[in-house]
Amino acid sequence: STWGYPIPSMSGLQRTCPPEKFGIVENRVYRSNTFTKDNFAFMRNLGIRMILHMSPDVQVRQLKQFCEESQITVVNLGIKQLRTINPERTPLNEELIKEGLQYIFDKSNHPILIECTSGYHHTGILVGCLRQIQGWNLASIEEEYRLYSNHKTPHLSLLAIEMFDTDLVCLPQNLPDWYQTHLEVLQDEIAERNILERSTRAPSFVRPLPNPLRPGVSADIRVMKPRGSSFLAGVLSANSRLISPGSKFTEASLVNESDD
Repeated sequence: STWGYPIPSMSGLQRTCPPEKFGIVENRVYRSNTFTKDNFAFMRNLGIRMILHMSPDVQVRQLKQFCEESQITVVNLGIKQLRTINPERTPLNEELIKEGLQYIFDKSNHPILIECTSGYHHTGILVGCLRQIQGWNLASIEEEYRLYSNHKTPHLSLLAIEMFDTDLVCLPQNLPDWYQTHLEVLQDEIAERNILERSTRAPSFVRPLPNPLRPGVSADIRVMKPRGSSFLAGVLSANSRLISPGSKFTEASLVNESDD
């Protein structure tokens, strides 16, 4: 298994070869560079149902025929980038990222493959925005990007990931299991944090407790650590008079003091 997710068993491994930039994003969600004829057997064994092609080009005839024979739906999002001045160097716009993420979050499209010519430029941007929704920090997102880009870090791509507005994405009802688990864990963390904040919140006032030594007289019972002592001692404050730790006191002494 890779990253904790199983890869379907394959017979005749000598005849199968994954694409150079192949990787597992999440369970039944894959990424790679544009694959070739040498990778057909490997891709067929994955049972790919949909391919998100992110590069601004058209599939070659051989790839198109393979997808038709394997009943793979190809969504060419990158073709829309042809309208830009320099499509290979221009990051994906938010509309394309939004559309791609909605395909990824729809469980009915899985197993799904995200691909582009390089395997890291446009693919890396889309996966990075997915990680944003999953709550990854930017350092982790950049490290994953560099893992597939031979440690290249195009600043425009990372800026596009950082500036992407995750609120634009409308999640479908048919969410994949891995994201449902993420939401459940997130809800538990929020609940635990709220409980912790309530328990550590300082009270706005000290509620007076009834004085067990003299009815009708309120006393504040507090705990303090005396100077030079390694243990906690209780301090009883009655009628605004403090009794030092270790002092002897009785009900009679309190009554006498209150009469002074």
